[in-house]
Amino acid sequence: YIVEELALCQEADGTGLISGIPRGKAIFQEVKEGKIYSQGFDLNGGWVPLYTMHKVFAGLRDAYLHTDNEKALAVETKLGLWLEDMVKDLSEEQMDELLKCEFGGMAEVLADLAVHTGEMRFFALSERFYHKEVLDPLADKKDALAGKHANTQIPKVVAAARQYEISGNETYKEISEYFWNTVVHEHSYVIGGNSLNEHFGEAGKQNDRLGENTCETCNSYNMLKLTKHLFRWKPTAEEGDYYERALYNHILASQHPGDGSVCYFVSLDMGGHKKYNSKFDSFTCCVGSGMENHASHGNAIYFHDESKLYINQYISSRLEWKEMGVVVEQKTAYPKNGRIRIEIAASA
Repeated sequence: YIVEELALCQEADGTGLISGIPRGKAIFQEVKEGKIYSQGFDLNGGWVPLYTMHKVFAGLRDAYLHTDNEKALAVETKLGLWLEDMVKDLSEEQMDELLKCEFGGMAEVLADLAVHTGEMRFFALSERFYHKEVLDPLADKKDALAGKHANTQIPKVVAAARQYEISGNETYKEISEYFWNTVVHEHSYVIGGNSLNEHFGEAGKQNDRLGENTCETCNSYNMLKLTKHLFRWKPTAEEGDYYERALYNHILASQHPGDGSVCYFVSLDMGGHKKYNSKFDSFTCCVGSGMENHASHGNAIYFHDESKLYINQYISSRLEWKEMGVVVEQKTAYPKNGRIRIEIAASA
């Protein structure tokens, strides 16, 4: 239903654009003409319009990926062509100015769009969203994260991981691995989350950065996405352990066990407490990712290659590996106790 309605909106506009953003068309026309100004969260006076548009791209992608909805892909493709047209005449300097405003995982969804359509023009478009100010130091293995808004940067690195998988460009892999190691070991708290008041601080100084607003939930949502990419490349206990730490101690801890509401931050302040978003009056980014978090506990339990199955998390579950004729069932109350029973059945 949502895809059909978005298609109607797109058709009515006639350009490929889908936007419910205040002044959206005017803002994007100004950008197309090279009139670009931003303080980091505003673009030409509008609140993170490309970040918002990324969510439309991602929803259409997931509708296609998970439900084989071909119309979703068609609508997403038209939106991608509109975006390509908007930035095609921008100089490198103008693009750098555009990227100062938070744009979410735009590079990731465009890379996926290239794969799903077979049109590499969208991969070229995704590479235009390479933010040199943030990613070049990471490529040089330099930690320049202090003072930066944390979750603005993590999706850029998730995108780099996806771009590596598509292109084989080792620089994207090096960016992803260096960032992951730096954030996990130098910028993360004991629960696996990161940031104070949404920002990274000086590496290794978390003891001086304890306050009411530690550990934004969106950050861990995106760090877990990045961890899954790294685990696929080289499955080691280090990635599995971090995933477990952040999943159980931050993601699960961010949800109210009674009514299902979620937290923006999980406070590590002395005497701090959780503030849950209300159901109807505080729909923040962490509510959106929170809805996905708690519908996604099954998507990092098992990984496989051509011949091996990896049990990455101890979560009660049943896996049917049809290609191998194998059924694996985990039975556990972990982390309430340390007993894990794994039953394996094979057809041959």
